[in-house]
Amino acid sequence: MAIEEVDARLVARAVQAAPVGVTITDPDRPDNPIVYANEAFTDITGYEREGILGRNCRFLQGPDTDPEAVDELRRAVESAEPATVELLNYRADGEPFWNAVTVAPLRDGEGTVTHFVGFQEDVSARKRAEAELSDRTETLENLVERVGGLVQDVTEALMHARSREAGERAVVERIVRTDPYVFAWFGESDRAADAVVPSSWAGDGASLDGVTVPLDADDPTARAATGVAVETASPVAGTACADRVPEAASLAAAPIRYGETTYGVLTVYADEPDAFADEETVVVEALGRTVGAGIDAAQSKRLLATDTAVELELAVRDPEFFLLALAQACGTRLSFRGAASAGDDGLGVFFAVDGDPAAVVAAARDLPAV
Repeated sequence: MAIEEVDARLVARAVQAAPVGVTITDPDRPDNPIVYANEAFTDITGYEREGILGRNCRFLQGPDTDPEAVDELRRAVESAEPATVELLNYRADGEPFWNAVTVAPLRDGEGTVTHFVGFQEDVSARKRAEAELSDRTETLENLVERVGGLVQDVTEALMHARSREAGERAVVERIVRTDPYVFAWFGESDRAADAVVPSSWAGDGASLDGVTVPLDADDPTARAATGVAVETASPVAGTACADRVPEAASLAAAPIRYGETTYGVLTVYADEPDAFADEETVVVEALGRTVGAGIDAAQSKRLLATDTAVELELAVRDPEFFLLALAQACGTRLSFRGAASAGDDGLGVFFAVDGDPAAVVAAARDLPAV
């Protein structure tokens, strides 16, 4: 057997077993029909071999096939040049798929084109991944633009506000002018009541007068007020203030923090389910940080600008009060120096001690309030 014959048989077997679709067309016949199709081509398209042979490849085209890509292939055949395009084709059952098509001329020993060979590969998975990446990139770009605009406007509102209350009001009014947000409110921690109390609100909802959210409640606003992360909920049924915002479908609550200090909580509502999934929480988180920085800067500015000081003395005579009990147990004087929120651990209070600090620490271990 001649080497040429062996090679021809190997080639035929290789083409038939190839993992990509392979077709051969005959340009000397009317409409350049398919005269050969391998098994992979039938698998990709869903057509039986009998429904393929004798037909032009255009039967794979459909309503959303790009005519410009089809014209590129037609011009390549007319000029006997190779070409590669990606087409939205349709299987036998009507299901669309992305087909990477390469067409090349086959020439005889004298250089005359006798046939065209086509290679088809289903690239639907890659096209879907590209589309998802494109959508995600567009979403992130829109998010960055929206965050930048909101943060800038919120910063300006806080800088020009004459008081913290006015600044908070300006901020919530600016937030609800941004889709998909429909309502927003600030809450401050009332340690005496162990609850979050609304201080400012705006949007399509009822007044929050009289509302309190216990700090130990299983609620996004309460968790954000005592934590450091954004808390979300969708749907909002069962959450604080849900009955005051009937259009709300989801919410996000962000702690208003600067450094280690928590100034309150910002709760934002949207009219879309799962509006605060994934990257959207970045917006609310950025607002919480921005407002926290603004409040801290405003307070620092007022402290630097003031030329007066107020000293307040409180007398507590209840022997059950833990600070009084601690001072009496140690026979010392405790001088208050400051306090700061300790998050879930309660309130951190700082004292100067007239006496032995170690004795005070030892005595404090026996007090349930400490």
